Amino acid sequence: MRILCTHRVGPRGVERMNRLICQWILPKAQAAGCISQGAPLHDGVPLVEGTPIIVLANDRQVQLFNGDVGVILRDPAVRNPAVRDPVHHDGPRLVAVFPDANTGYRAISLSRLPEYEPVYAMTIHKSQGSQFDHAVVLLPPKDSDFVTKDLIYTGITRAKKKVTIVGQRPIFEKSIRRQLSRASGLRKRFWG
Repeated sequence: MRILCTHRVGPRGVERMNRLICQWILPKAQAAGCISQGAPLHDGVPLVEGTPIIVLANDRQVQLFNGDVGVILRDPAVRNPAVRDPVHHDGPRLVAVFPDANTGYRAISLSRLPEYEPVYAMTIHKSQGSQFDHAVVLLPPKDSDFVTKDLIYTGITRAKKKVTIVGQRPIFEKSIRRQLSRASGLRKRFWG
């Protein structure tokens, strides 16, 4: 399941949704003993084992690129659960695990990652090319010229099995009537 937002910022934007979900998970993870002192932080909230992340910058050295999605897990190379992370001494060694065409997956130390963030929620734009069993499309609380029929269609078609649209019906209806208008200026440049 993935939450798909029309905007990055705002009351139903990616940044707020990810922060709320991380804050909601935190007490449950603490109660289960899944968080150590010095765990990696995002917006001041510790990231826990199982946190999905998205890479925000290209890094050729580790072969990760903007939009790559992975998950934070215990280091699969460490067989002894008593082995502690050399950086976060009192917790398990955590790594980011990404799909790999050759080996199935590859684990990368969190300290080697380019810029990243949790990805419980992502923009519809960033989700293009991805599919999820269940997509939850969050509409903004107020009408926005940015939210068009094309954007809603893209969000809906990210779902393989189920889609849930969250928002006010009038905003949804206005959005699906709004056409994408492009003002690239190319016509004027080429044909005067």
